[in-house]
Amino acid sequence: MREEIVRPRRQAGASARPLNFTVRGPREQLRLALNAIGNARESGCAVFVASPERLEDLPSLVSPPCARFVLLLAHDNERTPARLEEVLGELLDRGCVYLCAWGPGCEHVHDTMDDVVLERELKGGPKQTIMTTWHSDEALSEAVDFALRHARPVDALAHDSAAIVLAAVGNPAWAKALRNAAEPLVTPSVL
Repeated sequence: MREEIVRPRRQAGASARPLNFTVRGPREQLRLALNAIGNARESGCAVFVASPERLEDLPSLVSPPCARFVLLLAHDNERTPARLEEVLGELLDRGCVYLCAWGPGCEHVHDTMDDVVLERELKGGPKQTIMTTWHSDEALSEAVDFALRHARPVDALAHDSAAIVLAAVGNPAWAKALRNAAEPLVTPSVL
């Protein structure tokens, strides 16, 4: 059985107008949401919050309305699957041009992304400067502030980079903290 993604639909009565996707496939039905919460006040980039249960679900969820995006990944790397390289490669393929990593072991996520980019270049892929940062000694709110106010792709990748995705993997409390930290830095969407 193959997986299919059902077209997005709005949740009735939701102020942030989340986009909801239902993924049906050989596994149990899985509900994922990429919530548009507004635009970053300083950059004007569209800001989204994602909260997949598993890291492996994040690439299929991320589909901002532009070709490239900044990603703040709040994830407990102590629970990282063996597929970390594959997941980061999929995020690159989806347009990730700047990765901010936060959470236990975030340095490893940062280093792994650098390795994936380098390996692609060595195999003849495009030479791209994908920016990566880790925020191991910062509160989550400080990492959100950095992602929304300072994370900018290099000039060669800035074209059509108009979205910032704040993703908390497998931790609803972190997802709520991402949203709360972002609210003062975002102009709400008017849909």
